[in-house]
Amino acid sequence: MNSEIEDSSATGDSAEREKALERITQRIAAIDALVETQKLMDEGRHDEASSLLKTIPDFSDEP
Repeated sequence: MNSEIEDSSATGDSAEREKALERITQRIAAIDALVETQKLMDEGRHDEASSLLKTIPDFSDEP
């Protein structure tokens, strides 16, 4: 992920840098949601965990 920022800052393209930062921010939010999902599962709140898990985007098609 750092390489995305470095690549865009080397060229001076602020739009690319902003896009890279947005992707990183989205991934961090997804990780936070996964942690929260695990907490809910540990508490036995499986329905809530399942609902939260469905809100997490799939990043498999991104670099």
